[in-house]
Amino acid sequence: MFEGRIPTVPIIGVGGVRTGRDALETVAAGASAGQVGTVVFNDPSAPVRVLRELCQLLDAKGYDRLTDAVAVAHRR
Repeated sequence: MFEGRIPTVPIIGVGGVRTGRDALETVAAGASAGQVGTVVFNDPSAPVRVLRELCQLLDAKGYDRLTDAVAVAHRR
């Protein structure tokens, strides 16, 4: 049904998002949002830190918006 295409419905990356790099990997794989969950038990400031790291990575890679990086791993 979606062979060779990325679905247009929102996808949320869940599980294993502990760093901005983790968040960027889920976005590059096709997620339009990511969940920062279990890491909050050990680091209550994790959501703010992950967002800051993600913004720094997006900037370093030349992306103006998060949406520019969505599914980039699937592009040729």
